[in-house]
Amino acid sequence: MTWASVLFAQNKNEAYSELALKSFKFNPEGVELDLPSLVETGNSIPFRFAIKAPSRQKIQRVDIVAPENPNPLLMRLKMTSQTEYFRFATRIRLATSQDVWVIATLDNGQKIGKSIPAVITLSACFDAS
Repeated sequence: MTWASVLFAQNKNEAYSELALKSFKFNPEGVELDLPSLVETGNSIPFRFAIKAPSRQKIQRVDIVAPENPNPLLMRLKMTSQTEYFRFATRIRLATSQDVWVIATLDNGQKIGKSIPAVITLSACFDAS
């Protein structure tokens, strides 16, 4: 199964499923992710990442994917000028506890990527009565 065949599958959400993403075995070298491992709510979670492309390669595109969200592709960043190093910070919304993926497409078509887990604990008040 190739990345392109999955992306052009009839059901786009299948392309971004946890199972499909894990099956690609992306090279994680050069990808750094920063996401709180435990958050109270998934409404607005700070997320930072940095990507350093292998030598003599450039980053063309970066996808941020949360497979358990109703719309798993959170963001697609296309580079107007290709770069060897890219750093980005934003806030993301997660529907449930899950792994968040960052996948970079390089100028030679190779993909590098990594995931980081986030656990959401919805606080609630419990009355013992």
